[in-house]
Amino acid sequence: FQILSPILTNAGHCYSFNKYLTGLLLGVSAISCFIDSFTDSYKAEDGTLYYGIATRTGMWTINPEINKTVDLSSYKLTFLDFVHAVLSVLVFASVALMDPNVVGCYYAGAREDQKQLVISLPIAVGTVCSMVFAKF
Repeated sequence: FQILSPILTNAGHCYSFNKYLTGLLLGVSAISCFIDSFTDSYKAEDGTLYYGIATRTGMWTINPEINKTVDLSSYKLTFLDFVHAVLSVLVFASVALMDPNVVGCYYAGAREDQKQLVISLPIAVGTVCSMVFAKF
């Protein structure tokens, strides 16, 4: 995000096409944060590290041979996985919406009270999410 943001926002001086591209970047990045919360890994008996995605029935890996030889049913999705995913997206949104290029692109004509909200809201969201992450 930090690499593409200055390019897609035209360094904070957006035209309407830049706003669409920046919105697409924000959306794809948020979806990535959400999906990444469901990834996990395990170490096989031979010491090889495998990665997969947690599902309702257990972990799904790209290598179907491993799925047959190892019991991956203990890697199921839980409610806390979804809490973690939603909070991860909130933290990303808080950081992304404080980015000077995004602020310049979407909030260029903002009043002073709106600018204060853009500055203080991400800090509050980050604090609350950090407390929830620490609790669980």
